[in-house]
Amino acid sequence: MEEAARTYHESLLENERAALYLDRRGLWTDEAVDGFRLGYVEEPILDEHEHYRGRISIPYLTPAGVSTIKFRCIKDHDCKGIDRHAKYLPGNDLLYNVQALHDADERIYVLEGEFNAIVMELIGCPTLATGSAAKWYPHWTRLLESYPEVVVVRDPDDAGKAFAKKVRDQVSWARVIEMPEGEDPNSIYVNYGPDELENRLT
Repeated sequence: MEEAARTYHESLLENERAALYLDRRGLWTDEAVDGFRLGYVEEPILDEHEHYRGRISIPYLTPAGVSTIKFRCIKDHDCKGIDRHAKYLPGNDLLYNVQALHDADERIYVLEGEFNAIVMELIGCPTLATGSAAKWYPHWTRLLESYPEVVVVRDPDDAGKAFAKKVRDQVSWARVIEMPEGEDPNSIYVNYGPDELENRLT
């Protein structure tokens, strides 16, 4: 996984289409690209990555190294409308950005989506992300027991509401912040700026 993450990271720096995509998401910065080792699959180095050609690579970084890599489609189409095609592949049962567990002091944020977690980190908010709004496991709750303030940042849709409930059912002391209609942390960061995102988190 380490070699794959390194190779795809190097490919990203040479791919204009991927760079433009990340720039539109507010992520074409050294802090985002290098800090989170984002990449692009130009030439898969593993046979099982052939299906991910042309996707952004998002490595799940841990103190011990890369635990897995998720791949995001960046084509201009509706991924949900294509048979056997998903925006993110493959699914996993891991938390993204576990470094936040080490960086957080009293407060830690929880949300869905890797890019949302990255922009939260860009404004100085230690944030854990799930890869799916449908998942929250008891062992994740145990990771949060030492933090007196847990903030769940949820999307305004039904999936976001269900995600917040799932977390609150297990993390009883957590409080929930709902994003505005049609927005998530990444879109607020891009469309209105980091200050507005910070304001929405108070």
